[in-house]
Amino acid sequence: MGLFDNTGLDPNYTPTDDIWQSTLDELKRRGIEVHGSLSRGKVDDGATAVVLKAAETGSRRVVAVKVYKQPNQQVLHRNGDSIPMTNFFENERRMLAGLQRCPAVPRYFYSVDTASALTTQTIQPFHVMEFIEGQRVTKFAEESLARDNEQRTERLINLFQDVLKTIESIHQFGYLHDDGFR
Repeated sequence: MGLFDNTGLDPNYTPTDDIWQSTLDELKRRGIEVHGSLSRGKVDDGATAVVLKAAETGSRRVVAVKVYKQPNQQVLHRNGDSIPMTNFFENERRMLAGLQRCPAVPRYFYSVDTASALTTQTIQPFHVMEFIEGQRVTKFAEESLARDNEQRTERLINLFQDVLKTIESIHQFGYLHDDGFR
């Protein structure tokens, strides 16, 4: 098994579908190497961002890079206002920096937006942070539910308790997690 043994990743997905060449060039300038075969470098993606598994060229430290897909997009806020996607990026940047002592949050290394890019080209904003090897909570829960045994209930209760402890830990730092609870 190598540094990027991503056998669980979708081999047909190509992150360049979501990431601009100028953003990939910026990552390279900063010494971030997305695994050679980009089609196997994806970890996860959502409506607003894609997360890649990468490595720093010099140290070989494995990192996660979260790239905002369409930074110029306007998003409908829950209060009804239309706000730029970059607001979410800036809010996440501040939150990650503010939660560095919280054990439930990956270590945040830095963020880059067009204003702080090493190039004059427009790039998609991105965060570089600690890569945490593991499985999505939802996938773990689905697999636990699929099992028909006595341990299923205990595993799900333990998972739920862990999620509640994590949310409590984030609250202690003055943040509220509301993702998906609208």
